[in-house]
Amino acid sequence: MKGTVYGIGLGPGDPELVSIKAYNLIKKNRDIFFFRKKNSIGKVSQIARKFYHKKTVEHVMEFPVTTEISFSSKEYKTLLSGFYDECCQKIKLITSDKNNAIVLCEGDPFFYGSFMHLYERLKDTEEIEIISGISGMTAAWNATKIPITWGDDVLTVVMGTMDEKKIVKSIKYSDAIIFMKIGRHFEKIIRIIKKFALLESAFLVEYASMPNEKVTKLIDFKSTNVPYFSIIIIHGKGRRP
Repeated sequence: MKGTVYGIGLGPGDPELVSIKAYNLIKKNRDIFFFRKKNSIGKVSQIARKFYHKKTVEHVMEFPVTTEISFSSKEYKTLLSGFYDECCQKIKLITSDKNNAIVLCEGDPFFYGSFMHLYERLKDTEEIEIISGISGMTAAWNATKIPITWGDDVLTVVMGTMDEKKIVKSIKYSDAIIFMKIGRHFEKIIRIIKKFALLESAFLVEYASMPNEKVTKLIDFKSTNVPYFSIIIIHGKGRRP
Protein backbone atom coordinates (compact mmCIF):
# COMPACT_ATOMS: atom_id res chain seq x y z
CA MET A 1 0.00 0.00 0.00
CA LYS A 2 1.34 3.40 -1.00
CA GLY A 3 1.49 6.47 1.19
CA THR A 4 -0.65 9.56 0.68
CA VAL A 5 0.39 12.98 -0.56
CA TYR A 6 -1.02 15.77 1.61
CA GLY A 7 -1.13 19.33 0.27
CA ILE A 8 -1.39 21.31 3.49
CA GLY A 9 -2.39 24.96 3.60
CA LEU A 10 -0.62 26.75 6.46
CA GLY A 11 -2.47 30.03 6.13
CA PRO A 12 -1.00 33.52 5.79
CA GLY A 13 1.85 33.31 8.30
CA ASP A 14 0.59 33.30 11.88
CA PRO A 15 1.16 29.75 13.27
CA GLU A 16 -1.99 30.10 15.37
CA LEU A 17 -4.03 30.23 12.14
CA VAL A 18 -2.91 26.73 11.12
CA SER A 19 -5.84 24.29 11.30
CA ILE A 20 -5.93 21.47 13.83
CA LYS A 21 -6.04 18.95 10.97
CA ALA A 22 -2.90 20.45 9.40
CA TYR A 23 -1.16 20.47 12.78
CA ASN A 24 -1.96 16.81 13.42
CA LEU A 25 -0.72 15.68 10.00
CA ILE A 26 2.55 17.59 10.34
CA LYS A 27 3.04 16.25 13.87
CA LYS A 28 2.41 12.62 12.92
CA ASN A 29 4.38 12.34 9.67
CA ARG A 30 8.10 12.28 9.00
CA ASP A 31 8.62 13.49 5.43
CA ILE A 32 7.99 17.21 4.95
CA PHE A 33 8.33 18.89 1.54
CA PHE A 34 8.30 22.64 0.96
CA PHE A 35 9.21 25.17 -1.71
CA ARG A 36 11.60 28.04 -1.25
CA LYS A 37 13.59 30.54 -3.28
CA LYS A 38 17.35 30.23 -3.58
CA ASN A 39 19.25 31.58 -0.57
CA SER A 40 16.11 31.84 1.58
CA ILE A 41 14.95 29.97 4.67
CA GLY A 42 11.45 29.27 3.41
CA LYS A 43 8.43 30.91 5.00
CA VAL A 44 6.34 27.76 5.36
CA SER A 45 9.06 25.83 7.16
CA GLN A 46 9.37 28.67 9.67
CA ILE A 47 5.63 28.42 10.36
CA ALA A 48 5.56 24.63 10.66
CA ARG A 49 8.82 23.70 12.42
CA LYS A 50 7.33 24.00 15.89
CA PHE A 51 4.82 21.29 14.88
CA TYR A 52 7.37 18.81 13.53
CA HIS A 53 7.62 15.14 14.42
CA LYS A 54 10.79 14.43 16.43
CA LYS A 55 12.19 12.47 13.45
CA THR A 56 11.05 14.87 10.72
CA VAL A 57 13.04 14.88 7.49
CA GLU A 58 12.84 18.08 5.44
CA HIS A 59 12.81 17.81 1.65
CA VAL A 60 13.54 21.26 0.24
CA MET A 61 12.22 22.06 -3.24
CA GLU A 62 14.30 25.07 -4.29
CA PHE A 63 13.10 26.98 -7.33
CA PRO A 64 15.68 27.16 -10.14
CA VAL A 65 14.32 30.59 -11.08
CA THR A 66 11.61 32.97 -9.84
CA THR A 67 11.30 36.50 -11.20
CA GLU A 68 14.72 36.77 -12.86
CA ILE A 69 13.34 35.99 -16.31
CA SER A 70 9.97 36.54 -17.97
CA PHE A 71 7.15 34.14 -17.02
CA SER A 72 6.19 33.89 -20.68
CA SER A 73 9.67 32.95 -21.94
CA LYS A 74 10.40 29.45 -23.23
CA GLU A 75 13.37 29.18 -20.86
CA TYR A 76 11.19 29.88 -17.81
CA LYS A 77 8.60 27.28 -18.81
CA THR A 78 11.28 24.67 -19.53
CA LEU A 79 13.10 25.23 -16.24
CA LEU A 80 9.93 25.17 -14.12
CA SER A 81 8.43 22.19 -15.89
CA GLY A 82 11.59 20.14 -15.34
CA PHE A 83 11.76 21.31 -11.73
CA TYR A 84 8.19 20.21 -10.95
CA ASP A 85 8.77 16.85 -12.66
CA GLU A 86 11.84 16.31 -10.48
CA CYS A 87 9.92 17.25 -7.31
CA CYS A 88 7.22 14.72 -8.17
CA GLN A 89 9.77 11.96 -8.58
CA LYS A 90 11.13 12.69 -5.10
CA ILE A 91 7.62 12.58 -3.63
CA LYS A 92 6.89 9.29 -5.37
CA LEU A 93 10.01 7.75 -3.82
CA ILE A 94 8.53 8.52 -0.39
CA THR A 95 4.98 7.27 -1.08
CA SER A 96 6.20 4.12 -2.83
CA ASP A 97 7.88 3.17 0.45
CA LYS A 98 4.48 3.34 2.23
CA ASN A 99 5.22 6.72 3.82
CA ASN A 100 3.09 9.84 3.55
CA ALA A 101 4.47 12.95 1.88
CA ILE A 102 3.49 16.26 3.48
CA VAL A 103 3.73 19.25 1.14
CA LEU A 104 3.55 22.55 3.02
CA CYS A 105 1.85 25.45 1.24
CA GLU A 106 1.50 29.13 2.00
CA GLY A 107 -2.13 30.20 2.25
CA ASP A 108 -4.38 27.63 0.56
CA PRO A 109 -2.93 24.85 -1.65
CA PHE A 110 -5.31 25.55 -4.54
CA PHE A 111 -5.08 29.34 -4.57
CA TYR A 112 -2.22 30.56 -6.82
CA GLY A 113 0.15 28.07 -5.21
CA SER A 114 3.05 26.01 -6.53
CA PHE A 115 1.53 22.83 -5.13
CA MET A 116 -1.04 22.89 -7.92
CA HIS A 117 1.69 22.05 -10.44
CA LEU A 118 2.59 18.97 -8.40
CA TYR A 119 -1.05 18.00 -8.06
CA GLU A 120 -1.62 18.04 -11.81
CA ARG A 121 1.35 15.73 -12.30
CA LEU A 122 0.51 13.36 -9.44
CA LYS A 123 -3.29 13.12 -9.39
CA ASP A 124 -3.52 10.13 -11.74
CA THR A 125 -1.01 7.95 -9.89
CA GLU A 126 -1.05 9.10 -6.24
CA GLU A 127 -3.59 9.29 -3.43
CA ILE A 128 -3.82 13.02 -2.64
CA GLU A 129 -5.64 14.95 0.08
CA ILE A 130 -5.93 18.72 0.20
CA ILE A 131 -6.03 20.46 3.58
CA SER A 132 -7.52 23.93 3.25
CA GLY A 133 -5.75 27.00 4.59
CA ILE A 134 -6.64 30.65 5.12
CA SER A 135 -5.48 32.67 2.11
CA GLY A 136 -3.14 35.62 2.42
CA MET A 137 -5.73 37.96 0.95
CA THR A 138 -8.22 36.96 3.67
CA ALA A 139 -5.74 37.95 6.36
CA ALA A 140 -4.97 41.16 4.46
CA TRP A 141 -8.51 42.44 4.18
CA ASN A 142 -9.21 41.55 7.81
CA ALA A 143 -6.11 43.53 8.78
CA THR A 144 -7.74 46.69 7.34
CA LYS A 145 -10.70 46.20 9.74
CA ILE A 146 -13.11 47.02 6.91
CA PRO A 147 -15.49 44.43 5.35
CA ILE A 148 -14.32 43.47 1.86
CA THR A 149 -17.69 42.81 0.19
CA TRP A 150 -21.33 43.74 0.81
CA GLY A 151 -24.54 42.42 -0.75
CA ASP A 152 -24.00 41.90 -4.47
CA ASP A 153 -20.46 43.28 -4.68
CA VAL A 154 -18.27 41.68 -7.34
CA LEU A 155 -14.81 40.75 -6.02
CA THR A 156 -11.92 40.52 -8.48
CA VAL A 157 -8.46 39.13 -7.71
CA VAL A 158 -5.73 40.56 -9.95
CA MET A 159 -2.09 39.52 -10.32
CA GLY A 160 0.38 42.37 -10.67
CA THR A 161 2.25 40.23 -13.19
CA MET A 162 -0.60 40.61 -15.68
CA ASP A 163 -0.48 42.87 -18.73
CA GLU A 164 -1.75 46.39 -17.98
CA LYS A 165 -4.57 46.24 -20.54
CA LYS A 166 -5.74 42.92 -19.14
CA ILE A 167 -5.80 44.32 -15.60
CA VAL A 168 -7.86 47.33 -16.72
CA LYS A 169 -10.33 45.04 -18.46
CA SER A 170 -10.55 42.73 -15.43
CA ILE A 171 -11.43 45.42 -12.90
CA LYS A 172 -13.67 47.57 -15.10
CA TYR A 173 -16.87 46.18 -13.59
CA SER A 174 -15.53 45.22 -10.16
CA ASP A 175 -16.70 46.58 -6.81
CA ALA A 176 -13.97 45.13 -4.60
CA ILE A 177 -10.45 44.43 -5.86
CA ILE A 178 -7.45 42.49 -4.54
CA PHE A 179 -4.06 43.13 -6.15
CA MET A 180 -1.52 40.37 -5.47
CA LYS A 181 2.09 39.68 -6.53
CA ILE A 182 2.89 43.38 -6.53
CA GLY A 183 6.67 43.74 -6.11
CA ARG A 184 8.26 45.43 -9.11
CA HIS A 185 4.82 45.91 -10.69
CA PHE A 186 3.85 48.47 -8.04
CA GLU A 187 4.10 51.56 -10.23
CA LYS A 188 1.97 49.94 -12.94
CA ILE A 189 -0.72 49.06 -10.39
CA ILE A 190 -0.67 52.58 -8.92
CA ARG A 191 -1.13 54.00 -12.41
CA ILE A 192 -4.19 51.80 -12.98
CA ILE A 193 -5.70 52.60 -9.58
CA LYS A 194 -5.35 56.31 -10.27
CA LYS A 195 -7.00 55.82 -13.66
CA PHE A 196 -10.08 54.49 -11.87
CA ALA A 197 -9.88 57.24 -9.19
CA LEU A 198 -9.53 54.65 -6.42
CA LEU A 199 -6.27 55.77 -4.80
CA GLU A 200 -7.90 57.36 -1.75
CA SER A 201 -9.91 54.23 -0.91
CA ALA A 202 -7.08 51.68 -1.38
CA PHE A 203 -4.97 50.04 1.34
CA LEU A 204 -1.55 48.39 1.15
CA VAL A 205 -1.06 45.43 3.51
CA GLU A 206 2.43 44.06 4.10
CA TYR A 207 3.14 40.77 5.91
CA ALA A 208 -0.51 40.08 6.80
CA SER A 209 -1.02 38.20 10.11
CA MET A 210 2.70 38.24 10.95
CA PRO A 211 4.42 40.16 13.76
CA ASN A 212 5.65 42.81 11.29
CA GLU A 213 2.24 43.28 9.69
CA LYS A 214 1.74 46.81 8.37
CA VAL A 215 -1.42 48.44 6.99
CA THR A 216 -1.11 51.75 5.13
CA LYS A 217 -3.57 53.85 3.17
CA LEU A 218 -2.15 53.70 -0.33
CA ILE A 219 -2.33 57.46 -0.78
CA ASP A 220 0.02 57.80 2.22
CA PHE A 221 2.55 55.22 1.03
CA LYS A 222 5.65 57.04 -0.24
CA SER A 223 8.07 54.25 -1.14
CA THR A 224 8.27 52.22 -4.36
CA ASN A 225 10.03 49.35 -2.57
CA VAL A 226 7.19 46.91 -1.93
CA PRO A 227 7.55 43.25 -0.91
CA TYR A 228 6.41 40.87 -3.67
CA PHE A 229 3.72 39.31 -1.49
CA SER A 230 2.20 42.59 -0.32
CA ILE A 231 -1.48 42.98 -1.13
CA ILE A 232 -3.48 46.03 -2.19
CA ILE A 233 -7.10 46.07 -1.06
CA ILE A 234 -9.99 48.09 -2.48
CA HIS A 235 -13.17 47.40 -0.52
CA GLY A 236 -16.67 47.01 -1.92
CA LYS A 237 -19.39 49.44 -0.88
CA GLY A 238 -22.47 47.51 -2.00
CA ARG A 239 -25.97 46.80 -0.81
CA ARG A 240 -26.62 46.60 2.93
CA PRO A 241 -29.68 47.01 5.22
